[in-house]
Amino acid sequence: MGLILVATPIGNIEDITLRALRVLKESKTLIGEETKVLRRRLSSWDINPREKSIYELNEHTTHEDLEALLNLCQEDDIPLVTDCGTPSFFDPGFKLVELCKKNHVPVSSLPGVSSMTALFPFLIEKTESFNVLGFPPRDSEDRKNFFKNLFNSSNACLILDTPYRLIKTFEELNLHQPKAKCTVGINLTCEDEHIAYGSPKEILKQISHLKKENFVCMVYQS
Repeated sequence: MGLILVATPIGNIEDITLRALRVLKESKTLIGEETKVLRRRLSSWDINPREKSIYELNEHTTHEDLEALLNLCQEDDIPLVTDCGTPSFFDPGFKLVELCKKNHVPVSSLPGVSSMTALFPFLIEKTESFNVLGFPPRDSEDRKNFFKNLFNSSNACLILDTPYRLIKTFEELNLHQPKAKCTVGINLTCEDEHIAYGSPKEILKQISHLKKENFVCMVYQS
């Protein structure tokens, strides 16, 4: 029995480990963020999704749902995947990991591609330490405080947000941290991968033609 955290590609579907493929092929039951997305990804790896029982774990999952998923993990080894990246890292999967630990259910991890490590080779400054701040809050007042206090405890911060907030994020950075320096990875690992450098205002000029793209950003205090 146990929960297996399986990292999946952040963009290019070929960036999946042999170990992850083996586990996904051998497992009859899977937990995913969205059934449609997981079925499509399984098919792209020549795994028949019709042979799998798929359960969802996302922001709409209730406590009762989590208890049911815990029961699955108490009976068998169950892989958990997200739409992309590593489960439980800025992801609702954390709630299931926490529940498993409380109930002494083993949790293991199959590492893979990370947006953070994919961005590192492109950083504009030597970065020995930084804060991983993840996703800014959704609430407008909380977002304002998030960006105003960005450098309270570090001179470098890693942030990311949902694709449709790409422009909004840099508008807010430009408003509250106009002198910051940024390295932005957009659609990392994909054919249309793009790296942008500069102040928030300069980044906005470079991405003005984009609307909804995956991105991760390292922000430096000037």
